[in-house]
Amino acid sequence: MRDLFIIGAGFPDCVRTFFESNDNDKYKLHGILDDNKELMGNNLLGVPIIGPLDLLYSVKSPWVFNSVALSAESRKIVNKKLNEFNVHFASIIHRDVNIEYCDIDFGCYISRTSYIEPNAKIGFGSMLLPGVTIGHDSQIGENCFIASGVHVGGKTQIGKYTWIGAGSCLHPGSTVGAESVIDMNSNVTLKSSKKVFISNPRSKMRFERG
Repeated sequence: MRDLFIIGAGFPDCVRTFFESNDNDKYKLHGILDDNKELMGNNLLGVPIIGPLDLLYSVKSPWVFNSVALSAESRKIVNKKLNEFNVHFASIIHRDVNIEYCDIDFGCYISRTSYIEPNAKIGFGSMLLPGVTIGHDSQIGENCFIASGVHVGGKTQIGKYTWIGAGSCLHPGSTVGAESVIDMNSNVTLKSSKKVFISNPRSKMRFERG
């Protein structure tokens, strides 16, 4: 079995989803690594928080899942540090999610009740929370965070490190530039190759940029 460590103690649902995934028998979950010293000795849903990320120096070719998702910047910092170690990235995908005819990269998280239509592509390290729908032929860039209840229409392009708030709707054919932030409950038709910030919940935003 592969030795697996979850990175970050702030996202308990990834632990539960791991135990409800089809791949949990491929990994031995040794524990959770977090640089917050005050958390050491505690546990998350019965999984021990065993110490800082530097413990990976003593493990040969470990597998990790990066659950840090407070912001794009926090995720970048952790990914940069993980690159210092000889790690492999595991995905955590709930066993009820149908990923046939989809392209799912390593290090992704896909929660229960997510729905991904055929020919969609989910980039490395991206996270889909419960109730997310991804339309056909859409492309989600690396390390995107898509919160609960987001609907992404078909043939939508989302750039890397984009954060999309709960309940938002991206209309079919939308294009969102890398590192964008879309606030919760936004209704968006967007064509932009540049980073955008949308903070108008429940309003329909139309952009033509880039």
